[in-house]
Amino acid sequence: MRDKDNKNREDLGWCVERALLDLMKEKPFGEILIKEILRKSGVSKDFFYRRFKTKEAVAESCITGIFDGMGPIEIPGRSITEAAESDLDCLLANRETLLPLHKNGLTSFLQPLIRKRAEHRLAPYIDRSRLTFQAEHSIAAHASALCELVKIWLDYGMEQSPKELMEITGLAHVREEYLQGFAGPFWRAG
Repeated sequence: MRDKDNKNREDLGWCVERALLDLMKEKPFGEILIKEILRKSGVSKDFFYRRFKTKEAVAESCITGIFDGMGPIEIPGRSITEAAESDLDCLLANRETLLPLHKNGLTSFLQPLIRKRAEHRLAPYIDRSRLTFQAEHSIAAHASALCELVKIWLDYGMEQSPKELMEITGLAHVREEYLQGFAGPFWRAG
């Protein structure tokens, strides 16, 4: 019974997210009232406030749902380039969700999620126990660059394919051997 209750709550949460996205097609996020989200989604006020608290939390849930659906960050035998392209494919598949959120200035929730995936992907090449300031800075710069790349991609309507984006940025040419070589004195202290 509990699994069924959880499934129903997830479905209701999705209804709230969908209602917000539909309303953003009609007017800006700042003009949308919670009572409009409730009316459009058909959920109770109690459910909404128990689950989301604010309409910003609904927007954040839309984005975290996309990342939850991305699957594992690392798959054995898959290169960093293939993993990054796979993440971009997933973002592109959710274009209809991301573009209205971006248009309304709500994609700041993307940055920590992109950063976490980028940093995790670099983890096998880094000895975290002996990191230098320069290496930490480089990791942060890489993750920030990826966040900015996705923001610019959204600015341009996500019209480029993930493969094109990887080519344009040079990410398609990152090789594991380069990262392993890079993990030497620059990435590790000593």
